[in-house]
Amino acid sequence: QSGAIIGTWSRNEAASGSYTVTVIATNKDGSGSTSFTLTLPPQGSVVDKLLEGHGYLPQNKALGDDTYYASVGNGSSANGQIAVGADGYGEDARAYRWTSTDGISGLPMLDGALRTYSSALAASADGKTIVGQAETAPGDDGKDHSVAVVWQTSTAVAAHTRARKPTHYAEGESASTLAATNIGLFPGGVVSIANAVSAGGSIAVGYGDEKIDGVNYQVYQAFKWTQVDGMVGLGWLSG
Repeated sequence: QSGAIIGTWSRNEAASGSYTVTVIATNKDGSGSTSFTLTLPPQGSVVDKLLEGHGYLPQNKALGDDTYYASVGNGSSANGQIAVGADGYGEDARAYRWTSTDGISGLPMLDGALRTYSSALAASADGKTIVGQAETAPGDDGKDHSVAVVWQTSTAVAAHTRARKPTHYAEGESASTLAATNIGLFPGGVVSIANAVSAGGSIAVGYGDEKIDGVNYQVYQAFKWTQVDGMVGLGWLSG
């Protein structure tokens, strides 16, 4: 379904120009083929391509405030069609999704969050699942926390989003089909983060702090998350 063909071009074996290449794959179920154009540049030429920036979220600050001019790309889908990252600085950073057709678009926040902090760190192979971190709504103690988040496609959320006005700056129309899910915290923990996702988007991994013997400073544990099992700690190495 996907893959890459990697090789080194030798001018002694093929002259400059455009070639039609056909790839055929066969297994027990049959065979399939696809064709693409391979262009080899003239000998001695330098292939230059200007960098293409993701741009900035134009509404990442309140109306009248200066717009941030800082964005960072943290990951991309396997096909390179979708990129994810964060726009802005520190606690005011905002997770975004970028595509070549829609450009940069802020990802939805968790419901009830008082601050717009979030950061997108990785995407599944098809880009339909994004993981990272975002601010939560205040808990029973009145404090909000930065927690691991999964953004996944949801047609129900898309309909709801289009029916209302954005509740946070930079909430993008093109990313309105994505719903933010709070992965959670370990017992007594105050922070968690998801930094990788499986190709199919069903498994997210990351880490979070945990209170042990009344202390949670530098007590961290890796986790695996699925919709079925939720957040499951992976434990520690012996000793």
